[in-house]
Order: sequence, then C-alpha cells, then structure tokens
Amino acid sequence: MTLENKHTYWNIINRGYIRYPTLSKNEKCDVVVIGGGISGCLTTYFLSQHNLDTILIEKYLVANGSTYSNLGFLENKTDFSYNKLTELVGKESAYRAEKLCKRSVDILENILYNINYKHIFQRKDFKYIYNDPRKKYSENYTVVENCAIVDPFKLCHVILRASLKKNARVYENTCAIGYDYYSNNLRVNLKNSNYIECKNIIFTDIWSSYKLIKEWELLDRSKIYNIITEPLDNIYIDFLQKHIILQEDDDLYTYIKATIDKRLMISEFNGASSPDKESELLNKLKDILPYPETLKGEYFLEKNYAQSPDGLPYIGKHPKFDGCYFNLAVGRNNICYSLIGAEIIKDLILYESSPDAKIFSFERN
Repeated sequence: MTLENKHTYWNIINRGYIRYPTLSKNEKCDVVVIGGGISGCLTTYFLSQHNLDTILIEKYLVANGSTYSNLGFLENKTDFSYNKLTELVGKESAYRAEKLCKRSVDILENILYNINYKHIFQRKDFKYIYNDPRKKYSENYTVVENCAIVDPFKLCHVILRASLKKNARVYENTCAIGYDYYSNNLRVNLKNSNYIECKNIIFTDIWSSYKLIKEWELLDRSKIYNIITEPLDNIYIDFLQKHIILQEDDDLYTYIKATIDKRLMISEFNGASSPDKESELLNKLKDILPYPETLKGEYFLEKNYAQSPDGLPYIGKHPKFDGCYFNLAVGRNNICYSLIGAEIIKDLILYESSPDAKIFSFERN
C-alpha cells in the first residue's frame, strides 16, 4: 500500500509532464497567481486568455499537494442540498450558485475541447444513496445527470500549456514569503531574495491563505480518506464506467468511482479516523456493491479537507488586503468552484465588478 505523496495514484499514471523553471531573477507583470493547483491553473488560464500578463508561482511542483487527493469529479450542484443552502444564504443566492455549478461543467468541457484535450473529460451521472449503508446501488436512489470526471493532474498541466501560448509564465520551486506595496504596485517577495512587481496578487492555496487571513472560523476542517484498489475484472466496473455512486449519511459522504485502468476509487469526506481506515472503507464498499472479501487497496491517502459553513467557496477580495484576490475552492465540488472563481476574478480585475461575486464573498456570513 502506497502512502507517500510522491507515489500517489495520479502521478504514478501520469509520466513525462513538463517541469517548470525556478524564478531566479526579478520580474514584472500584471498579475501574480500564487499556487499551482487546480484553482491556480484555471485562474492563470482565464487571465491569460484575456491578455493579462500573468505569472504563476508554485512553492513545490505544479499539480502536487492537494491535487494529489482530488477525486477529479464535477457535480452540477453545490456541496449542500438546494433546500439546506436556501436556509443558509437565501433562495436567490442558492439558485444562482446551483446554476453556476451546472454552467462550470459545460465551460470546462468546452475549454478542453478547444485546446484539443476533450478526451480527459468524461460525462457521468451521479447515483445518490441516502442514509442506509446496506442498500445496494439498484435500490432506492436518486440520479443527477450530466456531472463529469477529469484527471486533475492532467487538467493542471494541459490548462497551463494553453496558458503558455498566451504568454503566461510559470515557475515551480518558487516560494513567496510576503508582499508589500511599492510605487503604487505590489511586490511579491520570494524566498531566494528575488521579487515580482505586479498590479494584483491572487491567492489560490487554501492553507497558506488562511495562515495569512487568520480567520479560521471561516473554515470547518476535517479529513479526506482515499483508497484506490487493485485492478478489477467485474461487471460492476462496467456500471461504474458510466456512473459515480455517492452515499450520504448525515454529514458523512462516500464517493465510489471507476478509474480508466479498472480500479475503484473510494473516498470518504468528514469521516472519523481509525487504526485501520483501509479495511473500514473497503468494507463500506462491499456493503454497497458485492465485491469479494479478498479485494485489496493499492493506494491510500489521508489529507486535510476544508469546507465553509455554507458549503460555498470564498472568492474575491478580502477587506484586509488591498490589491489582492482569493480563489479558495473549499468544499467537495472544488473543480467547479475553482472555475467559477477564476471567471469571477477575471471580471473583477478587468471590469471591477461581477454580479456573482457577492454570493461567494468573505463578508457574506
């Protein structure tokens, strides 16, 4: 069983991707994007497509960190049910947030089609099983159509490849240690004593951002547990090639999907830790789908997970930080949230307004 980040499923199946240089001199641009995960890459793409001179910096490697534990799914709904979200944010905001999630699935599909990487995107239906873990997938479920899955590692790299064609610059192993204001601009100070002068900074790394913001009440923190099995030859693989199963039991969410190489990925959000989480998750799988007792996991990953109290991301400006924007895709549906944030921030920078920004504002609560 593989535990280390450097040997996770996504980077084992993806080989030969470009590595980017370390920034070794001072630079100047319109926008600096901090973070080379999905949010950072999508934000860089949207800005570069609108001719903003953009530099992305990542303190380690692009598509590492939280991207390793990303499930790669896009739901055409928010993390919470429409009724629950309506109670928290009001009917108008809840309705618009749901529509934006549905729209983001279509937008990502069109982006990948236009850059000739449509093949990494698959439409899938979600089958939701509620409350009773003993129910089989064929009993008592609801279906949400036109969701999707994507390889998150490939997504980051192909999106950046398209951004480079629009003159974006990308630097790995380049760590920001602070920023200050300089001649009506911002200066991002780097660990190696270089700096980047810019007009705006966009923070996309969740944990680094919250160390900066220091408002931890905005986050509900828990764990993701993720197991990927050995390859299987079974009729349920055919079923799961077309569907994703989501079992919901109070605030515990378990996702089951098939991978392209006929494995099963089982992921649990908000679950309690245990000495043998692998066996616990495999047993949960066997309660839903009748797999043999000999089924084994090959990869296991435990990661920190954050969600806002209303299940929506935090996007836009923060009142403490002039000239800075945040695209913090907290929550389970983080790829959709990342894309929504990238589009909103692009509008805020270019046009100084976005009709949807208030839904995801830091000041909404």
